[in-house]
Amino acid sequence: MQGAALTGSEKAGSVVAAQAAKHIKKSTLELGGNDVFVVLDDADLERAVKIGVQARLNNAGQVCTAAKRFILHENIADAFPDKI
Repeated sequence: MQGAALTGSEKAGSVVAAQAAKHIKKSTLELGGNDVFVVLDDADLERAVKIGVQARLNNAGQVCTAAKRFILHENIADAFPDKI
């Protein structure tokens, strides 16, 4: 075996990384992210909601780039969730 590749949790990644290091093998790890979706007060709110929902739920939310945190400008913070 030349190396290992993993897409998964940080817990699984730490196990794979430790084993790869132990055997001096290359590893490529794509671990869980904490991606942010920012909406400013001058955004097209209808469009931002549509894209935000897609960003969170694309591929059932199982991709590492799925939006997990939403940061909303205070001027639109109340209106954004109402449009979902």
